[in-house]
Amino acid sequence: VEPPEQLKAKRYWCDQRFVLEPLEDMVAEKELFGLVVLDTKEATIGLLKGKKIEVLRRMDSLVFGKFGKGGQSQQRFERVREGMINDWFKKIAENIKGLLPAGIKGIILGGPGPAKNDFYDGDYIPQNVKAQILGIKNIGYTDEQGLEELVQRSEDLLAEAAVAKEKAHDAKEKAKEVAHQAKEKAYEAKEKAKEKAHDAKEKAKE
Repeated sequence: VEPPEQLKAKRYWCDQRFVLEPLEDMVAEKELFGLVVLDTKEATIGLLKGKKIEVLRRMDSLVFGKFGKGGQSQQRFERVREGMINDWFKKIAENIKGLLPAGIKGIILGGPGPAKNDFYDGDYIPQNVKAQILGIKNIGYTDEQGLEELVQRSEDLLAEAAVAKEKAHDAKEKAKEVAHQAKEKAYEAKEKAKEKAHDAKEKAKE
């Protein structure tokens, strides 16, 4: 039997029982969150599965660095650069839509500088995807290390998502209970109606 994921931890354990915790953790139901870190130079898209981070894609842009000489050439350069940034953000959005699976519990954006906010505020992300974004975090990196930092700085967002899930579960259970009680009351009312009809029938015979 092969485990569903690669088992990285190595243990030598001499005991009367098998150590199953690493395998149990693999098959346990995991919450999935999308992770996106970006600036104008680089972007990395990943997936948080429980406590494990999976890198889905890392991309480099062709956007020029800033130019500081001024004049008309500066203005032309800035227009070209803005167009390249626009195309770069569109590429990131397309990859987010294509790479992140259905059923994720939310998406967290991060990165250094204002690029992440410009990306979020611009008309790049479809509304159904934007609605899944839980928050934006300021971090220092846009590679795999950036994904790890993003998760570390997003404990509040992940905790809120967990609380929201618990509340949704409680609401669902309460709705089930209310429906069950209503069903029982309807059954009792039906039985009482039958009993009354039977009594009325017996009196009519008398």
